Amino acid sequence: AGCTTQTAADLTTAKTNATNTVNAVNADDYISADQETVTNAKNTALAAINAATMEAEVTAALNTFNTAIAGCIKKADYIDESGVNQNHRLHEGNLIFTFKRTQDDQNTFSLFGKALVDNHELTKNVDYTVAPGSLILTLKADYLDTLALGEHTLTVLFTDGRVDSRFTVSRALDPTNFDDVAVESDSFSFKVVWQGGSDKSIDFTLYKKDGTVYRHGFDKQKLGSGEWKYSAWFSAPEACYVLETPMAGYQIRYENVGVYAQVTDRCCDGGTITIHKVPKTGDTANLALWMSMVVIGALTLCGVAVLGKRRKQSEK
Repeated sequence: AGCTTQTAADLTTAKTNATNTVNAVNADDYISADQETVTNAKNTALAAINAATMEAEVTAALNTFNTAIAGCIKKADYIDESGVNQNHRLHEGNLIFTFKRTQDDQNTFSLFGKALVDNHELTKNVDYTVAPGSLILTLKADYLDTLALGEHTLTVLFTDGRVDSRFTVSRALDPTNFDDVAVESDSFSFKVVWQGGSDKSIDFTLYKKDGTVYRHGFDKQKLGSGEWKYSAWFSAPEACYVLETPMAGYQIRYENVGVYAQVTDRCCDGGTITIHKVPKTGDTANLALWMSMVVIGALTLCGVAVLGKRRKQSEK
């Protein structure tokens, strides 16, 4: 009484559903190496389903088919997850790219084929290295330094696809160039050191990195005789610098520290402006020169007089 009776209609429905499931799998959706496997599995499954006389045989055929294609890899798109337009500065570090499949990403590394830059094939382990974790491809700095400045295209070929990624090679950083080494900060401070003369006046202007004047006040603190510290805090990080207009009769020197140590044409965050008097020249110097000439002339006349007197005495 508890048995279920299978009807011809039930078997037909099971066969139809199983056949549709198998036919929905397209061998062309798989990488070329697996297409034959998928095709053979389909043909075997369809024949078994067609010959089945019981629903259990249909189910078994479908299970066998799914098992046969379980290890097959579908084609997929590849994406660069390392960010677009990476930049390499000459004589600096490597560039690291991460590529992923849009599906079955665990197969990305095993499907890697080769890498090219600007359509020139690269030498593995010389120009670049690869590692698993999707696909991590590292372009070595020594290789990057051989490329021309400007934009380049990295092409990565896989068994079933490709991906292109652009990157740029730019000139090396110039440590004497403020724009190359500027670091944004939410504060700015500098010292002023007077060497001779008045320490009561200074005419400086604060600039943003783009060269626009930054209208901003400073706290002023006297550190000692002839030394002052100026400090400011910003609502948002800025890369700034200070230029001073020298007072008449004075010269200035900018001395910076840290990343700005080699910048000498402006005062950067943490730097020092040293102000010193210019030695007086002009009339004073000319007077000293005139006086020295007078002394030399007088000595010369005395020498001539003495020599003349000796000659006269010898003639007697």
